[in-house]
Order: sequence, then C-alpha cells, then structure tokens
Amino acid sequence: LRHSNGNQQFVVTMLQTFLSSATAAVADLQQALAAGSVADLQATAHKLRPSLVHLQVQPVVALLDRLETWEPAFSYAELQPLVETSSHLLRRVLTDLGTEIETRRADLAAA
Repeated sequence: LRHSNGNQQFVVTMLQTFLSSATAAVADLQQALAAGSVADLQATAHKLRPSLVHLQVQPVVALLDRLETWEPAFSYAELQPLVETSSHLLRRVLTDLGTEIETRRADLAAA
C-alpha cells in the first residue's frame, strides 16, 4: 500500500485481488486437509504468506509458517486444528478487508 502513491483506486484493486485469491486459498486449505496432502497445505501456505506479511497479519503468518514448514507425515489430528485456526483467522481478516474495500469505494465515489 505504501507503493500506491496515494492512488486509492489502485489500493482498492489490490485489496480486492487479495480478497479473491485468499478466499480461494481458504478453500484450498480445507481441500488439502480433506485430501491428506501435506504438499498442498504447504503450497497454499506459501502462496498466502507474502501478502499476509505485507498486510502485517502476524497471527495468521505464524500459523502459515507452521504449515509451510511441516515436516512430519500427514496427521489429521495435528493438522486439522492448525488449518481450522488459520482458516478462521483468515475469514475474519477477509471480512474486515471486505468492509475496508467498501469504505474506500464509498470514499472514491464521494470524491
């Protein structure tokens, strides 16, 4: 967002892009868990992490770090709480982000 040079439409577009991709990634985490795929969990965590670091969403980043660096074999009992907590926090972030996008759009329309 620092690189937007004050261009609020750019900010809205970038936030909307993240919202869309992160929503899909939450579903990907659930599918990877259901399929028992550590590799897919790691890939999804890796895909999400940079944007969440940029947005400074540290609690989710810490959980995704654990998923991305998971070394043991697949264990539903161990991974399920990690995926569920990550998904829950991500959904909260996405809800807040949706509100932020709508606020910014309203501000742009009023300007």
